[in-house]
Amino acid sequence: MKGLKINYKGKNTIAAVKDGDLLVVDMHDVRGKSFFYAGSVDYDEQLGRVWYPIVPIELGDTFEFEVVETDQMTEPVETKKKDVERPISKLEQFYQLESLIKERGLL
Repeated sequence: MKGLKINYKGKNTIAAVKDGDLLVVDMHDVRGKSFFYAGSVDYDEQLGRVWYPIVPIELGDTFEFEVVETDQMTEPVETKKKDVERPISKLEQFYQLESLIKERGLL
């Protein structure tokens, strides 16, 4: 698996995903308050995993990120069943559109 080793306030967390899954790391600002989030979607197991669930952050907070290859991930603080479909790739979209255009005699 590929993942991110996240060091925040001296704590190392490894958030990782299998090939084709989604890992989201987000910082957002709402009415002057800032928040950090790190979570993933496992399309095969239909699971959402969260390592940092909307954590308040302050100016001057320091994060270190390192891309890692790993067999283990840190236990998520939250795991939820999700009803999600794997998005189709750009190449698959191309082949579908090409087929449709050929069916209509436009190519």
